[in-house]
Amino acid sequence: MLRCEVQNADESSIQWSNPARQTLFFDEKKALKDSRIELVNAGRNELTISISNVSLSDEGPYRCSVFAQVVNTVTAYLSVIATPSEPMLSGYEGPLFEGSEMLLSCQSEGGRPLPRLLWNHNGHPVMGKEREAVLEGGTVMVISHLAKVVGREDDGTSLTCEVFHETLKTSLVASITLEVYYPPVLFIQRRGDETRLLEGRSLELDCIVEGKPRPEAVKWQRLGEGLPEKADVVGGTLRISPLNRTDNGTYRCQSSNMAGTSHVDFNLIVHEAGEARMEVELGVDLKASTAVSGSKLKDLPLITSPPHPLTLGSTPSTEPLTDPGMLESRLGTDTAVIGGVVAVVVFVTLCLLIVIGRYLARHKGTYLTHEAKGAEDAPDADTAIINAEGGPASAHEKKEYFI
Repeated sequence: MLRCEVQNADESSIQWSNPARQTLFFDEKKALKDSRIELVNAGRNELTISISNVSLSDEGPYRCSVFAQVVNTVTAYLSVIATPSEPMLSGYEGPLFEGSEMLLSCQSEGGRPLPRLLWNHNGHPVMGKEREAVLEGGTVMVISHLAKVVGREDDGTSLTCEVFHETLKTSLVASITLEVYYPPVLFIQRRGDETRLLEGRSLELDCIVEGKPRPEAVKWQRLGEGLPEKADVVGGTLRISPLNRTDNGTYRCQSSNMAGTSHVDFNLIVHEAGEARMEVELGVDLKASTAVSGSKLKDLPLITSPPHPLTLGSTPSTEPLTDPGMLESRLGTDTAVIGGVVAVVVFVTLCLLIVIGRYLARHKGTYLTHEAKGAEDAPDADTAIINAEGGPASAHEKKEYFI
């Protein structure tokens, strides 16, 4: 609605014209044949008109002119706000294979001013690339693109495009549900709670498979050779009974679908039943083992090893030393070695004591002696004594006088 008021209008006329400067009304007279434009009120001081079904082409300056002695004109600018259309998604042609890239487009038309387009993947915002295009008649179209590489985790998730605009109380939403094909995922579960598989027992393995589309029935095989004749396969379950060491090997469960083929392996190691009995005897009745091995067994630390459960693709690499006979043998060997070492040490010690004793006896005392001077040239001992310094021959040299 456009309203023009005039104060102190003296025999004046009022005119409304559109942005193209075409006269719409001159006083109460309609000048432009347009059914959307109607006269609301016409008088000496006012001229009011209305325009219905406004479009973007109606946007622009509208002029109200007052014709009196002097022509006065005022301008009113008409801004057209247009509500955008609901978004349209394109580019998705599901289902998609895992690892493939999709390029989606979200488009909204007719918005004025420009609407905002936002992407949302399973409740989390994601960034897209926007561009706008102006069509004929001033209508604006906005397009946003989104590129994404899909994985199996995207299967069943929702991807939405939302349009926000000032003319909307709530956003306009378009969404799709992603469907992704991926190869089978397999798991092996062994029935029973035994930590070790023993001869004479039975083995049951369940192969559980997931995938999209639904995988084919699983297939069991033993790598390098065929399944044992006593093996029984029912659905995804492999049963071997009774077990013996000839059943050892790597058993593979395999399945496939349109997206690919996958497998999972189980390493089977069968142990002798006697090993388990010795293990129980040592672990449960420790006193009996002590009595058999002797009193020295009390001083030895008890060596234990945690159980080695069978896991997918792996086998126990070590086994606990739990045979009492083996412990006794090892104890006897250790005792003999220790006795030999002690004997060698005692022998070496005795030898050292003998050497030290002889050395001390030979050097028990050291004395300083002075042989008589002049004895070197004597023909015999008596002459040597007589000629020696201090002997009888020299006694005359020492004289005492009493006064």
